Amino acid sequence: MLLRAVVAFTISGITLFLYFRHLKSELKDKRKVDEKPASYGKPIVGGPFTLMDCNGNTVSDTDFRGKFMLVYFGYTFCPDVCPEELERMGEIIDIVDSTPELPKDSLVPLFISCDPKRDTLEVLKNYLKGKILFFFFFPPSLFLSISLVFEDYRI
Repeated sequence: MLLRAVVAFTISGITLFLYFRHLKSELKDKRKVDEKPASYGKPIVGGPFTLMDCNGNTVSDTDFRGKFMLVYFGYTFCPDVCPEELERMGEIIDIVDSTPELPKDSLVPLFISCDPKRDTLEVLKNYLKGKILFFFFFPPSLFLSISLVFEDYRI
């Protein structure tokens, strides 16, 4: 009788041990699934664009293939944030350009105007003088094309 009790107790203990080990494994697997990133494949911000540059030429995202684009959406009548952010962009570009492991000009700064009615070509050229390499000008008649870019870049 004592032997039966010991055997039943041992079998119960082993069964409980294996059951809790299985539960722990399932919980661990569930945590791994919960920790995975929410998106896969294509980035959720950005997309192809075809716009006009400061010289009136058509420029697209394919012109910058093989380079990183540092895209900033702003306007010239922004007294506080825009100039400060453009200054930060310049500092970042200087850091990247001075890094010997990276090829020169691997980071291209782009300024895209959000205010095509006030940001004329002359105003933009004066505002961004010496600060940024490429900027895009949009006459009001092209506002539909910039609206699509805003949508792709979640602006």
